[in-house]
Amino acid sequence: MREGNGESQEDGAFRPPDAAAAIFEGVGLAPVNAVAREVNARDFDPEGYAVPASAWRDGPAAGVVVRNKRGGRVKISRGPSDDGDGAGDGRARDDRATDPPDPDELAAVHAGRERFDRVVAALERRGEPVTVDRLADLTVEAVARETPLRFGDGESGPAGVDVARFRASVVERASAFLDER
Repeated sequence: MREGNGESQEDGAFRPPDAAAAIFEGVGLAPVNAVAREVNARDFDPEGYAVPASAWRDGPAAGVVVRNKRGGRVKISRGPSDDGDGAGDGRARDDRATDPPDPDELAAVHAGRERFDRVVAALERRGEPVTVDRLADLTVEAVARETPLRFGDGESGPAGVDVARFRASVVERASAFLDER
């Protein structure tokens, strides 16, 4: 990828918040807002930093990337005591074996009215028709992109999420949502 000055950038490199927002908007995705663009190092305490609320689900975000001006970066993750035991997000907070998460419960948590409203608004902005299948597909993509759920290549992901059942549940919810409109 090349920046405007012709300087080559390696794939996967971090970009400044404004550049990242422009990239996301350029491919039709909603960018994530920067929490704080600049904080003096003397004023920042990573031990006391509280991970902010998530823009896409209830509870705190999965973590925050802190980057200095020299390019160094670190991820501050929410602790295991934050947000309970992880119920509903497809991940266990400890190493014990757990039952696979229920796709219907995951759809109820992650495919709600607010997410459907955002997807419908994006489709309408682009002048695309709003159909149940299109709404469900884009919602599943948004859930995969915006949440800690992990979807595998086959029928179930590494966290045990049954992808086919999850999508079927999202289709049901999308159909009910569009019927109410």
